[in-house]
Amino acid sequence: ILLGLLEPQKGSIFINGYETNKNLSSKYYGNVAYLPQEPVTLDESIETNITLEHDRSIIDEKKMYRSINKVNLASTIDNLSNGVKSLIGEDGIRLSGGQNKRLALARTLYHEKDFLILDEATSSLDKDNENFIAEQIKILKGNHTIIIISHQLNLLKYCNKIYKIDNKKIIEKN
Repeated sequence: ILLGLLEPQKGSIFINGYETNKNLSSKYYGNVAYLPQEPVTLDESIETNITLEHDRSIIDEKKMYRSINKVNLASTIDNLSNGVKSLIGEDGIRLSGGQNKRLALARTLYHEKDFLILDEATSSLDKDNENFIAEQIKILKGNHTIIIISHQLNLLKYCNKIYKIDNKKIIEKN
């Protein structure tokens, strides 16, 4: 529903106290970033995968490098012969699963949306990177609305509310 893929069948959605009456505006949808469980990786450069731009004059390099640093990907990119211009191959074949996940997370952060939906954002990551990303989420949480879908309890420690869902029902609220 929040991504606009389904319409609510009953109830109401409120955003900042405003009832949307089942018609979320394009202004809202344009301000949502979604990191899927299996993110899409383009057969392009790291730079293009993060910014989704081919026109270099449009790319905000400071913002791009800031997003790279926020996901702990800088040293990986620095070790590539062409840095951010390195081609990563179809489905990111030249990167590990964890590097691909962090690349997709860098893309999510680069676009600076106010509403983030992160589905298993730290799957495929080692514990150090998982902890690093959890700390970044802690920093973001005061300025963004973040919904995290995760089995990793470490990632949930900075959440204001936690809902446990079992068999399509909310069974626990914290």
